[in-house]
Amino acid sequence: MSSPEAPERYRIPLIFAGGAVKYHQKIERYGNANDLSNVLVHQMGWEHKEDLLSKDFLVGKDYAFYFQSTGWGYMSEDIAWFNNIETKKQEFFHNNIPQETDSIMNFAKAYVQYLQNGHIEP
Repeated sequence: MSSPEAPERYRIPLIFAGGAVKYHQKIERYGNANDLSNVLVHQMGWEHKEDLLSKDFLVGKDYAFYFQSTGWGYMSEDIAWFNNIETKKQEFFHNNIPQETDSIMNFAKAYVQYLQNGHIEP
């Protein structure tokens, strides 16, 4: 079994079922639980106010965060890592190429900082 920090430990299937489902398909994308409302609103064809903390991962950017007591992780097709706050080390799971990943890492760190500061609008 992989380490608790490894992204594959956080792979959870999401299944849409019922009369509204027109055909079966398997989509492998990254998303968070907070993205689910945005995905459902778009699937219903309704308008949705853009939200920094929620995205439609079926059509938008493909990334996710995961959190645990020892730190937080980020995963996408481009890069995956875990930032251990106890050891102050980053464990990369794929694509540790600094010149290609600096902007992604800066986005992820800013996102987590935003969450930690409690800047969530009602």
